[in-house]
Amino acid sequence: MPLDPASEFIKEEVENCRLFDGRYSDVKLVNYNALSDEKRGCFSLVFSATDEVLGRKVALKFFEPAWNSDIYRRNAFLREHEILAQLLTAERCLQLTAGIKKVSFTAKIQGGKELKIPCEYFAVEWLDGELDEFFLGKVSFDPVNRLRLFNEMTLAIEALHSKEIFHRDLKQDNMRAYDDALRRIVVAIDLGTAARFESAAIGAPYTGAVGASGYAAPEARCGLAGNRVLAQKTDLYALGCLLYELFNPGYFFSAVENVNVRYKLRLAAMGAELSATMEPAVQVIEWNAALAKHAAGVSKVQIDGTGSDTPASVAQILNEILQGLTSFDYRNRPKLSWVRQKIWVAIKVLENERLSRLRLNSLRLRRERKAAKAAAREEKFLAFKAVFEEKERC
Repeated sequence: MPLDPASEFIKEEVENCRLFDGRYSDVKLVNYNALSDEKRGCFSLVFSATDEVLGRKVALKFFEPAWNSDIYRRNAFLREHEILAQLLTAERCLQLTAGIKKVSFTAKIQGGKELKIPCEYFAVEWLDGELDEFFLGKVSFDPVNRLRLFNEMTLAIEALHSKEIFHRDLKQDNMRAYDDALRRIVVAIDLGTAARFESAAIGAPYTGAVGASGYAAPEARCGLAGNRVLAQKTDLYALGCLLYELFNPGYFFSAVENVNVRYKLRLAAMGAELSATMEPAVQVIEWNAALAKHAAGVSKVQIDGTGSDTPASVAQILNEILQGLTSFDYRNRPKLSWVRQKIWVAIKVLENERLSRLRLNSLRLRRERKAAKAAAREEKFLAFKAVFEEKERC
């Protein structure tokens, strides 16, 4: 759907300004595609820009004025800025480059009257490295590169969790990378749905998943997306979904539903047994009771199923990681440090395989060269012998 009139007006005003707010040049809206009429993000306008003060590219994130009356969305936008401020100087975390600021745009209407459109925005560092190609064009990246990327994604989530911040909307779109001394560093972006462990809920109890439902854990799909005790575990589940999708053409949630008949009905039954309480501890107790009653019999997804290009030598290791991260029971999801240890084991197995193949190929080439030289010597000897015998006959 097209941008609402207020957002369209702000887009034109900001993009047509030679130096927006006396600081930003070359401003372009990047989270809306006019050709496909598609927009990324629920309640923000994101622009790329050059920060003339810092001398580098940044992203400007505006709260869309159409949502000004939505208290929850406004508070979520403000909370995102607070979280980014908390992450200043933190490694592997998105960095705020300019704090939140209020601006006002003036629109002229019929009769020469003017309308004031207030808006808030803040600026963060610009990260160019999208990860889509690793998921959409997986075949062109060998398994070691994919596992190294996944290790970096894990480190990015660990960095947030170490600050007791939970993303709650992990997917490939919400991760970016940059190169540092020949290393690819991954950073989680778009913290609009992120929450801190100590932060209170900013609205009524959630009735659905926060962020993309395709990456939401069972407890989040059953109405507990706002529970701070469970939030860290839901990030682990989403990370498992991404691991599966690095080696498979389809989505993890489709695979889950394919191997579990009436999976959605099972979730509906579990959700129906939860009360409307906002008390986190009570929610956990109720969910644990629902798990005890309904979780038995949920089949696990294999990472090396039909259509997968998972190397056979590491399939067992990757299945252990995948099934741990995406365990139906959140209590069985492992620590990320354990995940990274397992990933490095898989990487070493694949690297040793590659070295072994190189050694075998080298040995084969040496044998072939040796055989070729022997054949050449034999051919030369036979030719000399033939000439000698011809002279003897003469």
